[in-house]
Amino acid sequence: LRLVFDPAQISLNSFSAGDVWVKNNVLAQKVDNLNGKANLVFGQGFDSTGGPLNSQVVASFNFTVLPNASGSSTLRLDPESNSAYANVDKLIEVKADPLSFNILK
Repeated sequence: LRLVFDPAQISLNSFSAGDVWVKNNVLAQKVDNLNGKANLVFGQGFDSTGGPLNSQVVASFNFTVLPNASGSSTLRLDPESNSAYANVDKLIEVKADPLSFNILK
């Protein structure tokens, strides 16, 4: 997953893979708060069996609103975000509408 956000408004503290599979294998995590980007690469754990669970939580993100932030901001998935099914034999595109929110203090 590639998440894009406004680094002038919010800062990403942490993020983790959701519970799509019984066991996740996280291959890479990178946060770039300077440019407003995050990359999370994960898949089904090597020692787990079965396909995706009946879950819709792909990943969880924890942000902090910056002191000088105001107005509104948007979170969006980079168009190149994707997910792979078990054994990486079926690539499934992950799509989500951008999430806009107001910053209230």
